[in-house]
Amino acid sequence: MRPYKETPSWGKSEPLKFNWSRLGLVIVLMLWALLTLWLLAYYFESIGLIGEAAGAGPGGHMRMDFSEAKDMGLGMLSTTSAGAADNALTQLFGLRQSAKNGTIADTATRINAVRTSLQTSDNEAYRMTWTPVLSCATSGCDNRIYIQTAGLLAARQPRLAGNAISIEASYWYSALEAGDDTSAATAVAKIDRLVKAYGNSSLSARWSRLQDCAGTCPIFEELLLDFMAEAARI
Repeated sequence: MRPYKETPSWGKSEPLKFNWSRLGLVIVLMLWALLTLWLLAYYFESIGLIGEAAGAGPGGHMRMDFSEAKDMGLGMLSTTSAGAADNALTQLFGLRQSAKNGTIADTATRINAVRTSLQTSDNEAYRMTWTPVLSCATSGCDNRIYIQTAGLLAARQPRLAGNAISIEASYWYSALEAGDDTSAATAVAKIDRLVKAYGNSSLSARWSRLQDCAGTCPIFEELLLDFMAEAARI
């Protein structure tokens, strides 16, 4: 008996089998990738990192373009809808002015307005930002509380030029308190750049007076808050 030898299959072709399960998997993966890219694009657009140009922002306020904001270390903290930070700063500085020069009834009305607006917000961090001011507004808040609160509220929309000024002003104040001359000088340079690029004559005048007063006069905090309030209007 001759030994069995398997005939080589070289040169023979087998019918092509189409793997539908693999095709389905590829399609699912492609759809998943597209969905992920779309969600990322939507997210970055919603927080203001893409799709916006320099110029007028919410309410006519000046907005920096992304490259400029990134260059200044801004634009990565936006967590709220457009214009909300402006309204918050308007409320804050209005409350400060009322507490300084208005009647008790006027101050109480402004406090109630703030509390009413906070009731409609589901952002716990935003509500907590207001707590120090609301706790002392009727009796008189220290200027430090207003400055710190303004910086935190402005950080919700840092690409608005007026908000960016308030953020840097708050940094400047903190650096001066800490005796950190390097950080203070950095903040001053950024504020000066913003004022020159986006400020009006009124803001420029306040900025000039503020620099002359820095560290040398007892009304520095008052002038700083007036400057931040003016910046919120640009």
